[in-house]
Amino acid sequence: MVEGPRVVLWGGPLDGMEVEAAEPEEHGAGAYMIVPGEVSRAVYEPADDDDPGVWVYRGLMG
Repeated sequence: MVEGPRVVLWGGPLDGMEVEAAEPEEHGAGAYMIVPGEVSRAVYEPADDDDPGVWVYRGLMG
């Protein structure tokens, strides 16, 4: 099984977590992450400096 690209989450409740990301062409870039102990999800999106290996915390939703 081929792994997708890996990204590091920066800031917020999941700071430092490394996750496998889908190819942006297929699903867009970023994620709504489940946070243990929270009802809301953490929003992570690509960093503004065009580093594809880092997604930055943008807040909670839900």
